[in-house]
Amino acid sequence: MPNRILKEGITTSCEVDNLSAEEERLFYRLIVVCDDFGRMDARPQIIRAKCFPLKIDTVKDKDIEKWLTSLVTHNLVVIYSANGKNYLQMTTWEKHQQKRAKHSKYPSPDNGMIANDFNCNQLQDDVPEKRETRNEKRSMSEINNFFESVWNLYPEKKGKAQISDSNRRKLFEVGYETLKRCIERYKKDKPDWKKWQHGSTFFNSGYIDYLDENYTPEEEPKPQCQMSRREQIERGLLSE
Repeated sequence: MPNRILKEGITTSCEVDNLSAEEERLFYRLIVVCDDFGRMDARPQIIRAKCFPLKIDTVKDKDIEKWLTSLVTHNLVVIYSANGKNYLQMTTWEKHQQKRAKHSKYPSPDNGMIANDFNCNQLQDDVPEKRETRNEKRSMSEINNFFESVWNLYPEKKGKAQISDSNRRKLFEVGYETLKRCIERYKKDKPDWKKWQHGSTFFNSGYIDYLDENYTPEEEPKPQCQMSRREQIERGLLSE
């Protein structure tokens, strides 16, 4: 198993900081046991055996399910189904790790169906697999092209790889003009002293505050009326 890389930036990652100690521990151990493409079998009993071989008696399958669900929620891991089995993909793998193997041990997420939750409850199993795969590829290509167009509008282009395919789909549904309006509102309202949100923060959740249904424009100060010379004389502010 090749050595893995942990960069200093992980200590200031908002996504990692939001994890509990147990969830963060699972995250680090997944990095170690995943294949060279950041993938592995997503069955809890497999993860439990590979990540906690000396704690089999204390760590339970339900613990793995709970912790893994949190990693999915925080866009650190994607769960997908291929050939009737569930797998996981570390979302920022290509950004931080080196690939030495030519091929993954597991199917690509591009050849499967992304789940909306850990148990893959919302996958459309009644659709023929090959047809779904072709549609999935076409739609993701369109969605990624759309995402590139809105990403280019945003001033602080950091954390791009942290925006999962599921969130890119949500952005696609929101629409270009609406997101452009959200960005303009954020740019207008941000105080000069305040740092820009990273692109990952804005496109994962920050834009929601600037949607039409949520946004309340800040009231601009009313201009003070300038008194005429006559009014100033009458009020004793000037002498004739």
